[in-house]
Amino acid sequence: EKITAEIVPKETIDVIIQETIKLLSADRVSLFVYDKRIDMLVLNASNLSQPIRVKPGQGIAGVVFKTQDTVNIPDCYNDGRFDQTFDTETGYRTRSLLTMPIVDFEGECMGVLQAINKNNKSDHFSQVDEIMLENLTQHVSIALRNAKVYRAAIA
Repeated sequence: EKITAEIVPKETIDVIIQETIKLLSADRVSLFVYDKRIDMLVLNASNLSQPIRVKPGQGIAGVVFKTQDTVNIPDCYNDGRFDQTFDTETGYRTRSLLTMPIVDFEGECMGVLQAINKNNKSDHFSQVDEIMLENLTQHVSIALRNAKVYRAAIA
């Protein structure tokens, strides 16, 4: 019952995060999955005891979900859209962000993929990174759709 309560299996989330980190040379990656039942984006991460919930339109991830527009911020602390609260609470320093909607073949936004802190000399995500992440989100949308279909089938 606990497994079927998850929107997306943890293994699927872990693979998506690890592959995105490798592909983009990112320090961290967050996958926000939209939960229709509660009208929230849910972030499940291994270092969190409780999932973080974000309203559509709230924060960078929420805005990207609502507008379905990619947001690439090279310097977070010099961008008014960036909320430093999480950094202040955790001691982590977010330098750069690449946030992209996960849109399925029907045009429905299923969630948001966010790459944090590019690990290279430029220290920010490039247009090439955007293209690679866009290609990846197409695969992610299929994985999320499959997980949803599977969950519905066993419910």
